Amino acid sequence: MVKEAAARVWRGSRRAGRDLVDGLFPHHCALCDRLSHRSLALCEECEGLLTFNLRGCQRCALPDTPPGGPPCPACRGGLAFDRVLAPLSYDATLAGLVGRWKYRRELALTALFADLWRRHAPAPERPDRVLPVPLHWRRLCWRGFNQGERLATALVRVHPALDAVPVDRRLLRRHRPTGNQAALGQRARRANVAGAFTPRGPCDNLHLAVVDDVCTTGATADAAATAAQRHWRERIALACRQDRSGEPQRNPATPYPTVEVRLLIRTDGFRIRNHHHGYI
Repeated sequence: MVKEAAARVWRGSRRAGRDLVDGLFPHHCALCDRLSHRSLALCEECEGLLTFNLRGCQRCALPDTPPGGPPCPACRGGLAFDRVLAPLSYDATLAGLVGRWKYRRELALTALFADLWRRHAPAPERPDRVLPVPLHWRRLCWRGFNQGERLATALVRVHPALDAVPVDRRLLRRHRPTGNQAALGQRARRANVAGAFTPRGPCDNLHLAVVDDVCTTGATADAAATAAQRHWRERIALACRQDRSGEPQRNPATPYPTVEVRLLIRTDGFRIRNHHHGYI
């Protein structure tokens, strides 16, 4: 009881502190640079320019998937994760913001992306751990930061469902460098990241939330989820089978880890490539 009361007081003080800072230092819109007059660093007009993923696949969040219809092509191929939450779809506006964040190191945009996820993503279940998708040390040295780790830390700070959930930066390791995914097709992307991640500890019976910024084909998220489940697979021969619907049927007696993927943007990679927008 004392811990719960202290946690409520701490959350309330953080909200009050954020409101005070917002009042003293009002946000400017990240796109038009005018005062946003709101807690979000994006004015209402510019927020209206964003494309929201309102009709995504219920499992992998592929945009423009009819609700209640058959599994989308990505889900029919089999995925290691259970669900993707991605509130935004790729467009030119988001491409510009993400490019400034990742390649120009405008790290102040991290808070904006976390706020957008909090406002527009479906209500998530509370996970046991939040896992940012790790970068290889060479890429980390080149970029200077891990965007997945920054986004995960910001989400835990602002989202009530993730409050006080530990961000585990060590459970997954990217043990080999992978080539740039941008110019690769779906099969090549999966081959590029297959086996690139190594688990550093057990994750049996844990609800894991894997955090990354952008998903195109789901290859990186699937490889990370597969690695998170590897320790479990090595000890248990059979805990998941496919029924005719393609959905995994778990034996409740086995400590099977649940993996959800938390993303900012979900894209349809082939549609983007055909329209000459490129990949992120």
